[in-house]
Amino acid sequence: MAGRRPNIPQKIKDLVWDREGGRCQHCKKTVADRSQARFDHRPPLWVRERNPLYNPTHAQHYHPQANAPNYIDVVHVGECHDL
Repeated sequence: MAGRRPNIPQKIKDLVWDREGGRCQHCKKTVADRSQARFDHRPPLWVRERNPLYNPTHAQHYHPQANAPNYIDVVHVGECHDL
């Protein structure tokens, strides 16, 4: 069984939250509370190029890197869309 990729680090989530001003990137509404937010990779990791030199659990396995802040969005959970 393949290893699970690591979660998005909190410092990256904080950076993305601040960049987006707490707004959902789908509907542009303010997310009332961070507990209602989800941080999604854009484009999703499964469609990105892969670097065979790195293990799939390593952020550099993907291009662009899995946790590159410019490729992560804030979205609502279960409010304007159910992801």
